[in-house]
Amino acid sequence: MKILHTADWHFGANLNGFSRLEEQGFFVDELCEICSDENIDLVIVAGDVFDTKNPSAEAERLFFSAVKRLSDNKRPVLVIAGNHDNPDKLNAARPWAYVNGAVISGLPSDIAENGDFGFYSVENSSSSYYELSVNGEKACVIALPYANEARLSKLFETDGDRGLLQKNYTKEIERIMQEASARFRSDTVNLVIGHMFVLGSYASDKETGTVVGGSYAVSASVLPENADYIALGHLHKNQKAAGCKNAYYSGSPLQYSLSEITTPKCVIIADIDKKSGKNEIEKRYVKCVRPLVLWEAESVEEAIEKCQSLPCANYVYIKINGGGSIKPSEWRAMKQAQKYIVDIELSADEAASNLVFLELQKSGVEYFGDYYRQRKGKEPSEGLVKLFSEIFASEEEQE
Repeated sequence: MKILHTADWHFGANLNGFSRLEEQGFFVDELCEICSDENIDLVIVAGDVFDTKNPSAEAERLFFSAVKRLSDNKRPVLVIAGNHDNPDKLNAARPWAYVNGAVISGLPSDIAENGDFGFYSVENSSSSYYELSVNGEKACVIALPYANEARLSKLFETDGDRGLLQKNYTKEIERIMQEASARFRSDTVNLVIGHMFVLGSYASDKETGTVVGGSYAVSASVLPENADYIALGHLHKNQKAAGCKNAYYSGSPLQYSLSEITTPKCVIIADIDKKSGKNEIEKRYVKCVRPLVLWEAESVEEAIEKCQSLPCANYVYIKINGGGSIKPSEWRAMKQAQKYIVDIELSADEAASNLVFLELQKSGVEYFGDYYRQRKGKEPSEGLVKLFSEIFASEEEQE
C-alpha cells in the first residue's frame, strides 16, 4: 500500500491580513499531481484542515473540492480533526464524505460507518478504530483526532497540578492506543493517525501556545510499536517524532509563521509491503508559491531603500536593528514599494527586540476591514462597511 501523508492545511488562514487561499489552492493542485504520478493508494490528512473552527465558505469549498479530487474515485482519503477544527462541523460532512471517497473522524469517540462504498469498504469499526479495504489490500486504522478533556468527554484528576494532568492524559491516550492496536494483524497494513504533540519534538511559534506546559502532550511510549506507519499532525516542521518508531509529522504545506522561514515544506510517502517487509519513507517537497523572507536593515532609511530597490512577490518581515520609530510617511513609502510587508521589528539590540505593528496610524474603519479579511478571508461588503462607519462615527461623537 502506497500512502501519502499530509497535515495542517489550515485552509482559510491569513497572514496578518493576507489571505492564503490562492496558495492553498495551488498546493491542492500539486497534491493531486503527486497522487497521480506516484499511484497513491491512500491519502491521510492528519488534522487542522481549517485554520478556525468557523471557516469561511471559500475555505470549506476548497476542502470539499480537495477531498473529491484527491480521492478521484480510486483512493480513500482519511481525515481527522485537529485542534483548530470544529469536530462537529467536520462530522456533519460524513454522509457526503463516505460516498465521495473519504472517512472523516471528528472526535475520539467516533465510530466509522461500516459498508461498501464502491472502490473501498469499511468494516469492524469501533471507537477510534476501523478496517479499510482498497485495491485488494486491507489496512487496520487507529484514527485519533485531537483529544482534550472536552473532546474526550472526560475530566482528569489534577488537584491544580499541571504535571498530574499531563500524566493522566497520557494514560488515557495510551489506553486508547493499546486497546485499538491489539486488533492489528501481521497480514494487514497497520496505521495510526493522530493529531498530537509528542514530547521532545520541535514546535514552531505557530503551535507553541498549544503545547506550552505539555498538558496535552504525550510521551513516545504511548504510540504502538506494531504500527507500520504513524501519521501525525499538529507540528509544522516535517520531522520524525522524537523517540518514536515509524512516526512522522508531515508538517504544514505552507509557511505560516516567521519561525518557518527556513523550513522546507513536504508531504510524506510511505510505501509498505507486508509480504516483502518493505517499508520505505520518502519526503516529497512541495513548491512554495509565496515564501516568507526576512529583510534586515540598520535604519528605517535602509529599510525603505530595500523595499524600493528589491520588489518581490514574497511575504516580507523587516527587522530594523537600529531601533527608533517609524513615521506614518515612512510606513506608506515602504508599503507603496512592497505590497506584502507582514511585520516590522524595531530593536535597539537583540535582547531588547520588540515587535511593532505598523497599522497604528489606521482609522477605525481600516481596522474593521483588516479584522474582517482576517476572520472571513474576503473583503467586507460596501453595505457592511457603511454600517460600521456609521456606528463608529456615532461612538466617537458620544465620546
